[in-house]
Amino acid sequence: MLNAIWKVDGVAKGWGPHYTPTTADVGKSVVYTEEVLGKSGDKVNFTAAPIAIVAAAQTAAPVATPAPAAKPAPTPAPAPCGCRTGCQRHGELGTGNHQRHETVQRG
Repeated sequence: MLNAIWKVDGVAKGWGPHYTPTTADVGKSVVYTEEVLGKSGDKVNFTAAPIAIVAAAQTAAPVATPAPAAKPAPTPAPAPCGCRTGCQRHGELGTGNHQRHETVQRG
């Protein structure tokens, strides 16, 4: 292929595989033509049917970033049990006043 030509109402507006219509092109027709070298060495044009431009390309709107998901409320720390040196309820070893805990083994 020698050339790829985009014509808007007969005026060459773009070259290459893509053409993006502008606001000024709305209501006009666009035609794509490929210019190739024929077997005999002469230039041959292949032209597509005209297409009416009904809208122009617009710059893409920025994509909204979703808000981060709400974090669950923190779990409050357990209330102190009143032990003097720690207890099994809070994962600590020691002795002290364990009468308030039913899970503590006496021994």
